[in-house]
Amino acid sequence: MPLFYRLLTYTILFSSIRMLVGGYSSLYLINHGLSIADISFLKAFQGLVIVLIQIPIGVIIDRHRGRYPFILLSIFFAAIWLFLTGISDSAVYFYTAELFNGLSLAIFNAVMLPILVETYSHETGKDDYNHTLGKFFKYQNLLMAISVILGSIFVNITSRYVWLISALLLLGIGSFSILTNDLKKFNFLLPQKTHKRAKLHFNDIFNQVKSNNLMVVFLANIALITIFQILAQFWQIIIYDYLGKDTSYALVYGLFFSAILILQAMGSHLAEKKNSLLLSLFFVFLLIVSMGCLTIYDENYSNRIIPIIVFLASFILFKYPSVIMSALLHKNISNDIRATFDSIISTFSMVASIVIFYLVGVLLNKYGNSVILLSLAILSIFSMICIAAYFIKTKYKLKNQLEGVSLLDHSL
Repeated sequence: MPLFYRLLTYTILFSSIRMLVGGYSSLYLINHGLSIADISFLKAFQGLVIVLIQIPIGVIIDRHRGRYPFILLSIFFAAIWLFLTGISDSAVYFYTAELFNGLSLAIFNAVMLPILVETYSHETGKDDYNHTLGKFFKYQNLLMAISVILGSIFVNITSRYVWLISALLLLGIGSFSILTNDLKKFNFLLPQKTHKRAKLHFNDIFNQVKSNNLMVVFLANIALITIFQILAQFWQIIIYDYLGKDTSYALVYGLFFSAILILQAMGSHLAEKKNSLLLSLFFVFLLIVSMGCLTIYDENYSNRIIPIIVFLASFILFKYPSVIMSALLHKNISNDIRATFDSIISTFSMVASIVIFYLVGVLLNKYGNSVILLSLAILSIFSMICIAAYFIKTKYKLKNQLEGVSLLDHSL
């Protein structure tokens, strides 16, 4: 099997196994003693862990000869998180579990996209990263959808055993990879001859962003990732509110989560096939309209189907521009800063998420889900401004280049 597809298999399995509990994880925590506000603070703690280690991890990965050991480390930390959550009944143990979850996500976020695009380029010599990332997210979301249904079917939201089975599966995947000598197979990147000082390393990142006019794309990417963080953490609470408190079967939320993942897969498939800034702008505009409509929605209105459909549609609306912006960034940066660059994006988005999670935890009881929806609308407006600024700047630059060529032809 080519290395790219082997890597694709491992990273998709990692995400899919985690998603065996994804359809009802927040509701599981609620039924084991945590309130909605407690969950918000718990996720803020996870975000703090990621913020503190994300950038140092990215620098370490960039300076390390092989990136694959970090994939394995992320897998094993995720197994510990699943196991501890599956046996816990108190806030102390849940926070300990979330520490390992934060470590796993920080490492995975820093290494996953860099090793994916570098393996693809190593084997094919191509740099069409919207195709690479679109393919990854498409199959990831489709298999995660299957995992959610498998993990939720016939399971009550208080069930522990799916958490424990998921932990054992991740442990098995990591052990199999070690036994099949994957550490050696993925060790194709040449080590750096000299290690740049941290200051020079970050100066290199700044210079590449500045020279390629990527600052607004960088900011748009942060906003879109933050949108994903908020949707990922609070979709269950919003759907739970629309459905009513009597709906407690894990399968119901598993089916909803599967629909969410399939919609994201559709957005990723579109990004794989078509790279368009204009379409990205259109999707973000629709996302703004959707969040605005849901924010002013009257909860006493009897028809709950329409707001559910509108909310679910937001997952395809954010996914397409997110893949396009990420591919655009990776196409214009070098391998020696790639993991650090991704870590910086993840860190800034997590800082924004921490602030929003805290505000939601404080304001949710007073203002309801409108706080979540309003934060999504504001972030969508910001990302649309950034994408539009890059689009206009790119068109203006291209126009000037064409005029320059035309004047040169006339002079000749």
